[in-house]
Amino acid sequence: MQVIIPRSSFFGYDKIICLLMVAIFQWGRISAQKINFSDNPDQENRLSFQNRVPAEWERADMLVLVWQSYFQTISKLAHFAQFDGKVLIICADSNAVIKYFQKQDFQTSNLFFLQIDFNTPWIRDYGPVNLYLDKLDSLILVDFLYNRKRNSDDLIPLNLAKYSNLKIMQMNSPSKGLVQIGGNFMTDGMGSAFSSRLLVGENEHVSEQGLRQLFQNYMGISQYVLFDTLHFDIIHHIDMHMKLVNEETMLVGKFPYGMSDQPVIDKNVNYLTRNFHTPFGNKYRIVDIPMPDDFGRFADSTGWADYLTYTNSLIFNQTVFVPIYGIESDKMALAIYKQIFPAYKIIGIDVSEPIMHGGALHCLSYTMAAPVSEYLWISNPVCSDTAISIKALALSPFQVKHIDLFYRAANEKKFSKKTFAQKNDSSVFFYIEVPVATDCVKMEYYVQAKLDNKYLMTRPFMAPDFYFTEYLVLPEFESLRLRNDTFIWNGGNFELLQLAPGLSKDFIFFWKSLDDITIKDASSLDASVRLKAYEKDFVYSFRLTVFNGRSILYHDFFVNRMAGNYELRRKR
Repeated sequence: MQVIIPRSSFFGYDKIICLLMVAIFQWGRISAQKINFSDNPDQENRLSFQNRVPAEWERADMLVLVWQSYFQTISKLAHFAQFDGKVLIICADSNAVIKYFQKQDFQTSNLFFLQIDFNTPWIRDYGPVNLYLDKLDSLILVDFLYNRKRNSDDLIPLNLAKYSNLKIMQMNSPSKGLVQIGGNFMTDGMGSAFSSRLLVGENEHVSEQGLRQLFQNYMGISQYVLFDTLHFDIIHHIDMHMKLVNEETMLVGKFPYGMSDQPVIDKNVNYLTRNFHTPFGNKYRIVDIPMPDDFGRFADSTGWADYLTYTNSLIFNQTVFVPIYGIESDKMALAIYKQIFPAYKIIGIDVSEPIMHGGALHCLSYTMAAPVSEYLWISNPVCSDTAISIKALALSPFQVKHIDLFYRAANEKKFSKKTFAQKNDSSVFFYIEVPVATDCVKMEYYVQAKLDNKYLMTRPFMAPDFYFTEYLVLPEFESLRLRNDTFIWNGGNFELLQLAPGLSKDFIFFWKSLDDITIKDASSLDASVRLKAYEKDFVYSFRLTVFNGRSILYHDFFVNRMAGNYELRRKR
Protein backbone atom coordinates (compact mmCIF):
# COMPACT_ATOMS: atom_id res chain seq x y z
CA MET A 1 0.00 0.00 0.00
CA GLN A 2 1.39 3.38 -1.00
CA VAL A 3 1.22 6.01 1.74
CA ILE A 4 1.47 9.78 1.27
CA ILE A 5 2.49 11.66 4.42
CA PRO A 6 0.53 14.94 4.36
CA ARG A 7 2.36 18.18 4.88
CA SER A 8 0.27 18.93 7.95
CA SER A 9 0.86 15.58 9.69
CA PHE A 10 3.68 16.71 11.96
CA PHE A 11 5.86 19.68 12.73
CA GLY A 12 9.07 20.51 14.56
CA TYR A 13 10.51 17.86 16.88
CA ASP A 14 7.57 15.53 16.29
CA LYS A 15 8.48 15.49 12.63
CA ILE A 16 12.13 14.70 13.32
CA ILE A 17 11.12 11.86 15.63
CA CYS A 18 8.79 10.49 12.99
CA LEU A 19 11.50 10.67 10.33
CA LEU A 20 13.95 8.95 12.65
CA MET A 21 11.42 6.17 13.16
CA VAL A 22 11.06 5.82 9.39
CA ALA A 23 14.84 5.68 9.01
CA ILE A 24 15.23 3.13 11.83
CA PHE A 25 12.49 1.02 10.31
CA GLN A 26 14.13 1.10 6.91
CA TRP A 27 17.53 0.38 8.45
CA GLY A 28 16.09 -2.60 10.25
CA ARG A 29 14.61 -4.19 7.16
CA ILE A 30 17.41 -3.34 4.72
CA SER A 31 20.59 -5.35 4.66
CA ALA A 32 23.56 -2.94 4.55
CA GLN A 33 25.68 -5.03 2.20
CA LYS A 34 29.25 -3.74 1.97
CA ILE A 35 31.36 -3.98 -1.17
CA ASN A 36 34.99 -3.07 -1.50
CA PHE A 37 35.33 -1.16 -4.76
CA SER A 38 39.01 -0.32 -4.60
CA ASP A 39 42.34 -2.05 -4.71
CA ASN A 40 43.69 1.02 -2.90
CA PRO A 41 43.94 0.13 0.82
CA ASP A 42 43.49 3.83 1.69
CA GLN A 43 40.16 4.00 -0.14
CA GLU A 44 37.29 3.69 2.30
CA ASN A 45 34.63 1.09 1.76
CA ARG A 46 31.91 3.55 0.80
CA LEU A 47 29.05 1.86 -0.99
CA SER A 48 26.51 0.56 1.51
CA PHE A 49 23.19 -0.56 0.12
CA GLN A 50 20.54 1.08 2.19
CA ASN A 51 18.78 4.06 0.59
CA ARG A 52 20.11 5.23 -2.77
CA VAL A 53 19.64 8.38 -4.86
CA PRO A 54 19.80 7.50 -8.58
CA ALA A 55 22.07 9.33 -11.01
CA GLU A 56 20.65 11.52 -13.76
CA TRP A 57 21.78 9.07 -16.47
CA GLU A 58 19.81 6.14 -15.04
CA ARG A 59 16.46 5.09 -16.46
CA ALA A 60 13.76 7.73 -15.97
CA ASP A 61 10.01 7.30 -15.91
CA MET A 62 8.89 10.85 -16.57
CA LEU A 63 10.10 14.37 -17.28
CA VAL A 64 8.23 17.14 -15.45
CA LEU A 65 8.03 20.75 -16.72
CA VAL A 66 6.11 23.82 -15.57
CA TRP A 67 4.19 25.90 -18.12
CA GLN A 68 4.63 29.35 -16.64
CA SER A 69 7.00 31.19 -19.04
CA TYR A 70 9.79 30.56 -21.59
CA PHE A 71 7.23 28.71 -23.72
CA GLN A 72 9.46 28.36 -26.76
CA THR A 73 12.24 26.67 -24.80
CA ILE A 74 9.97 24.44 -22.72
CA SER A 75 7.75 23.36 -25.63
CA LYS A 76 10.74 22.34 -27.74
CA LEU A 77 12.22 20.43 -24.82
CA ALA A 78 8.90 18.66 -24.23
CA HIS A 79 8.49 17.89 -27.94
CA PHE A 80 11.77 15.97 -28.23
CA ALA A 81 11.63 14.41 -24.76
CA GLN A 82 8.38 12.61 -25.62
CA PHE A 83 10.29 10.26 -27.90
CA ASP A 84 12.16 8.97 -24.81
CA GLY A 85 9.44 8.87 -22.17
CA LYS A 86 6.41 10.50 -20.63
CA VAL A 87 6.35 14.28 -20.23
CA LEU A 88 4.19 15.77 -17.51
CA ILE A 89 3.41 19.48 -17.79
CA ILE A 90 2.22 21.31 -14.70
CA CYS A 91 -0.03 24.08 -15.95
CA ALA A 92 -3.10 26.19 -15.32
CA ASP A 93 -4.90 25.22 -18.54
CA SER A 94 -3.98 22.08 -20.46
CA ASN A 95 -6.07 23.12 -23.48
CA ALA A 96 -3.97 26.26 -23.90
CA VAL A 97 -0.78 24.18 -23.81
CA ILE A 98 -2.10 21.72 -26.39
CA LYS A 99 -3.11 24.57 -28.72
CA TYR A 100 0.40 26.03 -28.45
CA PHE A 101 1.96 22.66 -29.30
CA GLN A 102 -0.37 22.10 -32.24
CA LYS A 103 0.42 25.55 -33.60
CA GLN A 104 4.14 24.72 -33.44
CA ASP A 105 3.47 21.26 -34.98
CA PHE A 106 5.00 19.65 -31.88
CA GLN A 107 4.48 16.15 -30.54
CA THR A 108 1.63 15.65 -28.02
CA SER A 109 1.11 11.86 -28.00
CA ASN A 110 3.16 11.27 -24.83
CA LEU A 111 2.17 14.48 -23.08
CA PHE A 112 0.35 14.51 -19.72
CA PHE A 113 -0.96 17.35 -17.60
CA LEU A 114 -1.33 18.24 -13.94
CA GLN A 115 -3.43 21.35 -13.33
CA ILE A 116 -2.32 22.78 -10.00
CA ASP A 117 -1.07 26.10 -8.66
CA PHE A 118 2.57 27.13 -9.14
CA ASN A 119 4.73 30.26 -8.93
CA THR A 120 7.78 29.76 -11.19
CA PRO A 121 9.12 27.34 -13.81
CA TRP A 122 12.34 26.47 -11.86
CA ILE A 123 11.17 23.01 -10.85
CA ARG A 124 14.69 21.59 -10.53
CA ASP A 125 15.22 23.67 -7.43
CA TYR A 126 11.96 23.04 -5.57
CA GLY A 127 11.17 19.59 -7.00
CA PRO A 128 11.64 16.45 -4.88
CA VAL A 129 14.65 14.14 -4.84
CA ASN A 130 14.25 10.54 -6.05
CA LEU A 131 15.20 7.91 -3.48
CA TYR A 132 15.26 4.11 -3.80
CA LEU A 133 14.72 2.10 -0.63
CA ASP A 134 16.14 -1.39 -0.30
CA LYS A 135 18.81 -0.95 -3.02
CA LEU A 136 16.64 -1.02 -6.12
CA ASP A 137 12.89 -0.87 -5.61
CA SER A 138 10.44 1.12 -3.49
CA LEU A 139 10.96 4.49 -5.16
CA ILE A 140 9.91 7.34 -2.89
CA LEU A 141 10.27 11.11 -3.12
CA VAL A 142 12.05 13.36 -0.64
CA ASP A 143 10.86 16.92 -0.07
CA PHE A 144 13.36 19.40 1.35
CA LEU A 145 12.89 22.99 2.44
CA TYR A 146 12.75 25.41 -0.47
CA ASN A 147 14.86 28.54 -0.02
CA ARG A 148 12.29 30.84 -1.61
CA LYS A 149 8.97 32.07 -0.22
CA ARG A 150 6.86 30.59 -3.02
CA ASN A 151 4.11 28.59 -1.39
CA SER A 152 2.64 27.01 -4.53
CA ASP A 153 6.06 25.90 -5.76
CA ASP A 154 6.78 24.47 -2.32
CA LEU A 155 3.68 22.24 -2.55
CA ILE A 156 4.61 20.68 -5.90
CA PRO A 157 6.66 17.75 -4.44
CA LEU A 158 3.62 16.66 -2.42
CA ASN A 159 1.37 17.03 -5.47
CA LEU A 160 3.80 14.99 -7.59
CA ALA A 161 3.81 12.24 -4.97
CA LYS A 162 0.00 12.13 -5.01
CA TYR A 163 -0.09 12.17 -8.81
CA SER A 164 2.39 9.28 -9.05
CA ASN A 165 1.02 7.39 -6.03
CA LEU A 166 4.42 7.45 -4.35
CA LYS A 167 5.45 7.80 -0.72
CA ILE A 168 7.05 11.09 0.20
CA MET A 169 9.51 11.73 3.00
CA GLN A 170 9.19 15.36 4.06
CA MET A 171 12.32 16.89 5.51
CA ASN A 172 10.92 20.41 5.40
CA SER A 173 9.94 21.34 8.92
CA PRO A 174 10.24 25.16 9.14
CA SER A 175 12.51 24.92 12.19
CA LYS A 176 14.33 21.59 11.82
CA GLY A 177 14.13 20.71 8.14
CA LEU A 178 16.96 20.74 5.62
CA VAL A 179 17.40 23.01 2.61
CA GLN A 180 18.59 21.17 -0.49
CA ILE A 181 18.15 22.87 -3.86
CA GLY A 182 18.05 20.58 -6.89
CA GLY A 183 20.29 22.77 -9.01
CA ASN A 184 22.95 22.46 -6.33
CA PHE A 185 22.94 18.67 -6.09
CA MET A 186 24.56 15.98 -8.24
CA THR A 187 25.06 12.29 -7.50
CA ASP A 188 26.53 9.24 -9.21
CA GLY A 189 23.92 6.81 -7.84
CA MET A 190 26.69 5.02 -5.94
CA GLY A 191 26.87 7.09 -2.76
CA SER A 192 28.81 10.18 -3.88
CA ALA A 193 27.25 13.63 -4.12
CA PHE A 194 28.41 17.14 -5.01
CA SER A 195 27.21 20.62 -4.06
CA SER A 196 28.56 24.09 -3.53
CA ARG A 197 29.00 25.23 0.05
CA LEU A 198 25.71 27.08 -0.32
CA LEU A 199 24.33 23.87 1.19
CA VAL A 200 26.17 24.55 4.45
CA GLY A 201 25.27 28.25 4.51
CA GLU A 202 21.56 27.52 4.13
CA ASN A 203 21.53 24.93 6.93
CA GLU A 204 23.22 26.88 9.71
CA HIS A 205 21.10 25.14 12.35
CA VAL A 206 23.03 21.91 11.63
CA SER A 207 26.80 21.47 11.86
CA GLU A 208 28.59 20.46 8.66
CA GLN A 209 29.39 17.05 10.16
CA GLY A 210 25.78 16.66 11.26
CA LEU A 211 24.63 17.60 7.78
CA ARG A 212 26.85 14.94 6.21
CA GLN A 213 25.59 12.36 8.69
CA LEU A 214 21.96 13.13 7.90
CA PHE A 215 22.52 12.70 4.17
CA GLN A 216 24.33 9.44 4.77
CA ASN A 217 21.66 8.05 7.09
CA TYR A 218 18.64 9.02 5.01
CA MET A 219 19.96 8.99 1.45
CA GLY A 220 23.03 6.77 1.44
CA ILE A 221 25.41 9.63 0.57
CA SER A 222 28.68 8.40 2.05
CA GLN A 223 30.96 10.87 0.24
CA TYR A 224 29.68 14.45 -0.04
CA VAL A 225 32.05 16.83 -1.85
CA LEU A 226 31.43 20.51 -1.12
CA PHE A 227 32.98 23.15 -3.39
CA ASP A 228 33.59 26.84 -2.76
CA THR A 229 30.86 29.06 -4.17
CA LEU A 230 31.74 31.16 -7.21
CA HIS A 231 31.99 34.94 -7.11
CA PHE A 232 29.90 35.90 -10.14
CA ASP A 233 27.37 33.06 -10.34
CA ILE A 234 25.03 34.76 -7.90
CA ILE A 235 22.75 31.73 -7.34
CA HIS A 236 25.74 29.51 -6.39
CA HIS A 237 24.25 26.39 -7.97
CA ILE A 238 26.76 23.79 -9.09
CA ASP A 239 24.86 22.94 -12.30
CA MET A 240 25.80 26.34 -13.75
CA HIS A 241 29.46 25.30 -14.20
CA MET A 242 29.77 21.55 -13.48
CA LYS A 243 28.00 18.39 -14.56
CA LEU A 244 28.67 14.80 -13.56
CA VAL A 245 28.18 12.94 -16.86
CA ASN A 246 29.02 9.40 -15.76
CA GLU A 247 30.32 7.52 -12.75
CA GLU A 248 33.80 9.03 -12.97
CA THR A 249 33.71 12.03 -15.33
CA MET A 250 33.00 15.65 -14.44
CA LEU A 251 32.26 18.15 -17.21
CA VAL A 252 33.59 21.55 -16.10
CA GLY A 253 33.07 24.99 -17.62
CA LYS A 254 36.22 26.77 -18.79
CA PHE A 255 36.61 30.54 -19.08
CA PRO A 256 39.55 32.00 -21.06
CA TYR A 257 42.72 33.18 -19.28
CA GLY A 258 41.36 33.11 -15.74
CA MET A 259 38.43 35.41 -16.60
CA SER A 260 35.28 35.57 -14.48
CA ASP A 261 35.05 32.62 -12.06
CA GLN A 262 37.85 30.55 -13.59
CA PRO A 263 40.25 30.93 -10.60
CA VAL A 264 37.64 29.51 -8.19
CA ILE A 265 36.67 26.76 -10.64
CA ASP A 266 40.35 25.75 -10.94
CA LYS A 267 40.62 25.67 -7.15
CA ASN A 268 37.55 23.46 -6.88
CA VAL A 269 38.78 21.06 -9.56
CA ASN A 270 42.13 20.73 -7.81
CA TYR A 271 40.33 20.07 -4.54
CA LEU A 272 38.31 17.27 -6.17
CA THR A 273 41.16 15.55 -8.00
CA ARG A 274 43.63 15.73 -5.10
CA ASN A 275 41.37 14.64 -2.28
CA PHE A 276 38.67 12.31 -3.60
CA HIS A 277 38.28 9.08 -5.49
CA THR A 278 35.30 7.68 -7.37
CA PRO A 279 33.36 4.75 -5.83
CA PHE A 280 35.53 2.54 -8.06
CA GLY A 281 38.67 3.91 -6.41
CA ASN A 282 39.90 5.89 -9.42
CA LYS A 283 40.68 9.57 -9.88
CA TYR A 284 37.93 11.70 -11.38
CA ARG A 285 38.33 12.50 -15.05
CA ILE A 286 37.89 16.21 -15.80
CA VAL A 287 36.64 17.31 -19.23
CA ASP A 288 36.58 21.01 -20.11
CA ILE A 289 33.79 22.70 -22.01
CA PRO A 290 33.84 26.41 -22.95
CA MET A 291 31.82 28.88 -20.92
CA PRO A 292 30.01 30.92 -23.59
CA ASP A 293 30.30 34.68 -23.68
CA ASP A 294 27.45 37.17 -23.63
CA PHE A 295 28.15 39.40 -26.66
CA GLY A 296 31.89 39.16 -26.02
CA ARG A 297 31.66 39.63 -22.24
CA PHE A 298 31.74 37.23 -19.30
CA ALA A 299 30.01 37.67 -15.95
CA ASP A 300 32.17 39.76 -13.61
CA SER A 301 31.87 42.41 -10.91
CA THR A 302 30.25 44.88 -13.33
CA GLY A 303 27.14 42.72 -13.54
CA TRP A 304 26.89 43.49 -17.26
CA ALA A 305 26.92 39.96 -18.69
CA ASP A 306 24.51 37.07 -18.08
CA TYR A 307 25.98 33.82 -16.77
CA LEU A 308 25.82 31.68 -19.91
CA THR A 309 26.60 27.99 -19.50
CA TYR A 310 26.75 24.67 -21.36
CA THR A 311 26.83 22.47 -18.25
CA ASN A 312 23.19 23.21 -17.36
CA SER A 313 22.10 20.36 -19.62
CA LEU A 314 19.56 17.57 -19.13
CA ILE A 315 19.98 13.80 -19.53
CA PHE A 316 16.65 12.08 -20.15
CA ASN A 317 16.93 8.40 -21.02
CA GLN A 318 18.52 8.26 -24.51
CA THR A 319 18.72 12.02 -25.15
CA VAL A 320 20.96 14.79 -23.84
CA PHE A 321 19.53 18.29 -24.17
CA VAL A 322 22.23 20.97 -24.35
CA PRO A 323 21.61 24.69 -23.81
CA ILE A 324 22.64 26.78 -26.82
CA TYR A 325 22.54 30.49 -27.62
CA GLY A 326 22.92 30.88 -31.39
CA ILE A 327 26.65 31.70 -31.10
CA GLU A 328 29.84 30.21 -32.50
CA SER A 329 30.85 28.24 -29.42
CA ASP A 330 27.59 26.21 -29.61
CA LYS A 331 29.29 24.07 -32.27
CA MET A 332 32.13 23.08 -29.97
CA ALA A 333 29.79 22.43 -27.03
CA LEU A 334 27.57 20.09 -29.07
CA ALA A 335 30.62 18.29 -30.47
CA ILE A 336 32.02 17.74 -26.97
CA TYR A 337 28.68 16.31 -25.79
CA LYS A 338 28.63 13.96 -28.79
CA GLN A 339 32.07 12.73 -27.79
CA ILE A 340 31.08 12.18 -24.16
CA PHE A 341 27.70 10.58 -24.99
CA PRO A 342 28.37 8.46 -28.10
CA ALA A 343 25.11 6.49 -27.92
CA TYR A 344 22.78 9.37 -27.16
CA LYS A 345 20.84 11.83 -29.23
CA ILE A 346 22.34 15.27 -28.64
CA ILE A 347 19.81 18.07 -29.11
CA GLY A 348 20.56 21.74 -28.65
CA ILE A 349 17.75 23.89 -27.21
CA ASP A 350 17.98 27.68 -27.34
CA VAL A 351 17.85 29.16 -23.83
CA SER A 352 18.60 32.79 -24.66
CA GLU A 353 15.50 33.93 -22.77
CA PRO A 354 15.65 31.90 -19.51
CA ILE A 355 19.40 32.42 -19.10
CA MET A 356 18.72 36.12 -18.59
CA HIS A 357 16.98 35.08 -15.37
CA GLY A 358 19.73 32.74 -14.18
CA GLY A 359 18.80 29.30 -15.50
CA ALA A 360 18.75 26.92 -18.45
CA LEU A 361 17.51 23.40 -19.26
CA HIS A 362 18.51 21.60 -16.09
CA CYS A 363 16.91 24.34 -13.97
CA LEU A 364 13.63 24.13 -15.92
CA SER A 365 13.13 20.36 -15.61
CA TYR A 366 12.68 17.62 -13.06
CA THR A 367 13.19 13.91 -13.83
CA MET A 368 11.25 11.26 -11.96
CA ALA A 369 13.16 7.99 -11.76
CA ALA A 370 11.88 4.61 -12.92
CA PRO A 371 9.78 2.77 -10.28
CA VAL A 372 12.37 -0.02 -10.07
CA SER A 373 16.08 0.49 -10.71
CA GLU A 374 18.07 -1.94 -12.81
CA TYR A 375 21.42 -0.66 -13.86
CA LEU A 376 24.95 -1.46 -14.97
CA TRP A 377 27.67 0.90 -13.74
CA ILE A 378 31.14 0.88 -15.26
CA SER A 379 34.33 2.76 -14.52
CA ASN A 380 36.36 4.76 -16.99
CA PRO A 381 39.14 2.61 -18.47
CA VAL A 382 42.43 2.86 -16.60
CA CYS A 383 45.31 2.59 -19.07
CA SER A 384 48.81 1.27 -18.50
CA ASP A 385 51.51 0.76 -21.13
CA THR A 386 50.18 -2.65 -22.20
CA ALA A 387 46.69 -3.13 -20.69
CA ILE A 388 43.38 -1.49 -19.85
CA SER A 389 41.38 -2.28 -16.72
CA ILE A 390 37.66 -1.64 -16.20
CA LYS A 391 35.44 -2.22 -13.16
CA ALA A 392 31.71 -2.87 -13.26
CA LEU A 393 28.76 -3.03 -10.89
CA ALA A 394 25.44 -4.59 -11.86
CA LEU A 395 22.29 -4.20 -9.78
CA SER A 396 19.09 -6.00 -10.69
CA PRO A 397 16.24 -7.90 -9.04
CA PHE A 398 17.59 -10.85 -11.03
CA GLN A 399 20.91 -12.58 -10.45
CA VAL A 400 23.81 -11.41 -12.60
CA LYS A 401 25.24 -14.46 -14.37
CA HIS A 402 28.23 -12.76 -16.00
CA ILE A 403 29.42 -9.46 -17.49
CA ASP A 404 31.31 -9.30 -20.78
CA LEU A 405 33.52 -6.68 -22.36
CA PHE A 406 33.44 -6.34 -26.15
CA TYR A 407 36.43 -4.36 -27.42
CA ARG A 408 38.51 -3.66 -30.50
CA ALA A 409 41.11 -1.28 -31.82
CA ALA A 410 39.53 1.51 -33.83
CA ASN A 411 40.90 0.08 -37.09
CA GLU A 412 39.46 -3.41 -36.50
CA LYS A 413 36.08 -4.60 -37.74
CA LYS A 414 35.18 -7.27 -35.17
CA PHE A 415 34.89 -6.98 -31.41
CA SER A 416 36.81 -9.35 -29.18
CA LYS A 417 35.03 -10.68 -26.09
CA LYS A 418 36.31 -11.20 -22.56
CA THR A 419 34.36 -11.97 -19.38
CA PHE A 420 34.69 -9.92 -16.21
CA ALA A 421 35.82 -11.72 -13.07
CA GLN A 422 33.93 -11.34 -9.81
CA LYS A 423 35.80 -9.31 -7.22
CA ASN A 424 36.08 -9.91 -3.48
CA ASP A 425 33.46 -12.69 -3.45
CA SER A 426 30.83 -10.15 -4.38
CA SER A 427 27.80 -11.01 -6.48
CA VAL A 428 27.67 -7.55 -8.00
CA PHE A 429 31.22 -6.20 -8.38
CA PHE A 430 33.34 -7.25 -11.37
CA TYR A 431 36.79 -6.48 -12.75
CA ILE A 432 38.56 -7.02 -16.07
CA GLU A 433 41.94 -6.32 -17.63
CA VAL A 434 42.59 -6.63 -21.35
CA PRO A 435 45.90 -6.36 -23.22
CA VAL A 436 46.34 -3.53 -25.70
CA ALA A 437 48.90 -3.33 -28.47
CA THR A 438 51.53 -0.66 -27.95
CA ASP A 439 50.64 0.98 -31.27
CA CYS A 440 46.90 1.21 -30.43
CA VAL A 441 45.82 4.84 -30.01
CA LYS A 442 42.04 4.41 -29.81
CA MET A 443 39.87 1.60 -28.42
CA GLU A 444 36.15 1.05 -29.01
CA TYR A 445 34.16 -0.99 -26.49
CA TYR A 446 30.88 -1.75 -24.78
CA VAL A 447 29.87 -3.75 -21.69
CA GLN A 448 27.07 -6.30 -21.46
CA ALA A 449 25.59 -8.02 -18.38
CA LYS A 450 23.67 -11.29 -18.67
CA LEU A 451 20.96 -11.91 -16.06
CA ASP A 452 19.38 -15.21 -15.08
CA ASN A 453 16.11 -14.21 -16.74
CA LYS A 454 18.07 -14.06 -20.05
CA TYR A 455 17.75 -10.27 -20.06
CA LEU A 456 20.78 -8.21 -21.10
CA MET A 457 21.87 -4.88 -19.64
CA THR A 458 24.34 -2.90 -21.74
CA ARG A 459 26.42 0.27 -21.55
CA PRO A 460 25.92 2.23 -23.71
CA PHE A 461 22.21 1.43 -23.76
CA MET A 462 22.12 0.98 -27.54
CA ALA A 463 25.16 -1.32 -27.81
CA PRO A 464 26.44 -2.84 -30.04
CA ASP A 465 25.14 -0.28 -32.54
CA PHE A 466 26.79 2.38 -30.38
CA TYR A 467 29.90 2.03 -28.25
CA PHE A 468 32.35 3.98 -26.17
CA THR A 469 35.59 5.36 -27.60
CA GLU A 470 38.65 5.64 -25.40
CA TYR A 471 41.66 7.59 -26.68
CA LEU A 472 44.72 5.80 -25.31
CA VAL A 473 46.97 8.60 -26.55
CA LEU A 474 45.79 12.19 -26.30
CA PRO A 475 47.82 15.02 -27.81
CA GLU A 476 49.45 17.32 -25.34
CA PHE A 477 49.11 20.99 -26.06
CA GLU A 478 52.86 21.07 -26.51
CA SER A 479 52.26 19.14 -29.74
CA LEU A 480 49.67 21.73 -30.74
CA ARG A 481 52.05 24.60 -30.09
CA LEU A 482 50.98 27.68 -32.00
CA ARG A 483 53.66 29.20 -34.19
CA ASN A 484 55.49 32.20 -32.80
CA ASP A 485 56.95 33.46 -36.06
CA THR A 486 55.40 36.15 -38.25
CA PHE A 487 53.24 35.21 -41.20
CA ILE A 488 53.16 37.30 -44.33
CA TRP A 489 49.51 37.58 -45.19
CA ASN A 490 47.94 39.43 -48.06
CA GLY A 491 44.33 39.24 -46.93
CA GLY A 492 43.53 36.01 -48.80
CA ASN A 493 43.09 32.49 -47.45
CA PHE A 494 45.58 30.72 -45.23
CA GLU A 495 45.56 27.19 -43.84
CA LEU A 496 44.68 26.52 -40.25
CA LEU A 497 47.66 24.17 -39.99
CA GLN A 498 49.92 27.18 -40.42
CA LEU A 499 48.80 28.36 -37.01
CA ALA A 500 48.65 25.04 -35.14
CA PRO A 501 50.42 22.20 -36.95
CA GLY A 502 49.02 19.50 -34.63
CA LEU A 503 45.35 20.13 -35.37
CA SER A 504 43.42 17.34 -37.08
CA LYS A 505 39.85 16.12 -37.43
CA ASP A 506 40.17 14.26 -34.10
CA PHE A 507 40.20 17.56 -32.24
CA ILE A 508 37.50 20.19 -32.00
CA PHE A 509 38.22 23.87 -32.44
CA PHE A 510 36.65 27.13 -33.52
CA TRP A 511 37.50 30.78 -34.14
CA LYS A 512 36.08 33.72 -32.29
CA SER A 513 36.45 37.35 -33.28
CA LEU A 514 37.40 39.57 -30.38
CA ASP A 515 36.47 42.81 -32.12
CA ASP A 516 33.68 43.97 -34.40
CA ILE A 517 35.21 42.18 -37.39
CA THR A 518 33.48 38.87 -38.07
CA ILE A 519 35.79 36.01 -38.99
CA LYS A 520 34.30 33.07 -40.80
CA ASP A 521 33.98 30.07 -38.48
CA ALA A 522 36.42 27.25 -39.18
CA SER A 523 34.95 23.76 -39.40
CA SER A 524 34.39 22.11 -36.04
CA LEU A 525 35.82 18.84 -37.27
CA ASP A 526 38.07 19.35 -40.29
CA ALA A 527 41.34 21.24 -40.10
CA SER A 528 41.73 21.31 -43.89
CA VAL A 529 39.08 24.04 -44.17
CA ARG A 530 40.67 27.40 -44.93
CA LEU A 531 39.86 30.57 -43.09
CA LYS A 532 38.57 33.52 -45.12
CA ALA A 533 39.19 36.88 -43.45
CA TYR A 534 38.13 40.35 -44.42
CA GLU A 535 40.69 42.75 -45.90
CA LYS A 536 40.63 45.82 -43.69
CA ASP A 537 43.06 48.61 -43.01
CA PHE A 538 43.04 48.40 -39.23
CA VAL A 539 44.17 46.03 -36.51
CA TYR A 540 41.83 43.38 -35.19
CA SER A 541 42.18 40.19 -33.19
CA PHE A 542 40.66 36.76 -32.96
CA ARG A 543 40.71 33.77 -30.62
CA LEU A 544 41.47 30.17 -31.45
CA THR A 545 39.91 27.62 -29.08
CA VAL A 546 41.25 24.04 -29.23
CA PHE A 547 39.84 20.97 -27.47
CA ASN A 548 42.11 17.93 -27.36
CA GLY A 549 39.65 15.43 -25.89
CA ARG A 550 40.00 16.55 -22.25
CA SER A 551 41.19 20.15 -21.98
CA ILE A 552 40.70 23.48 -23.71
CA LEU A 553 43.38 25.88 -24.86
CA TYR A 554 42.44 29.48 -25.63
CA HIS A 555 44.84 31.48 -27.80
CA ASP A 556 44.46 35.08 -28.99
CA PHE A 557 45.97 36.58 -32.16
CA PHE A 558 46.40 40.11 -33.48
CA VAL A 559 46.24 40.75 -37.21
CA ASN A 560 47.38 44.09 -38.61
CA ARG A 561 48.36 45.54 -41.97
CA MET A 562 52.04 46.40 -42.50
CA ALA A 563 53.47 47.96 -45.65
CA GLY A 564 50.92 46.48 -48.00
CA ASN A 565 50.97 43.07 -46.33
CA TYR A 566 49.63 41.77 -43.05
CA GLU A 567 51.55 40.57 -40.06
CA LEU A 568 50.07 37.79 -37.96
CA ARG A 569 51.61 37.69 -34.54
CA ARG A 570 50.95 35.91 -31.32
CA LYS A 571 49.32 37.72 -28.43
CA ARG A 572 49.47 34.97 -25.79
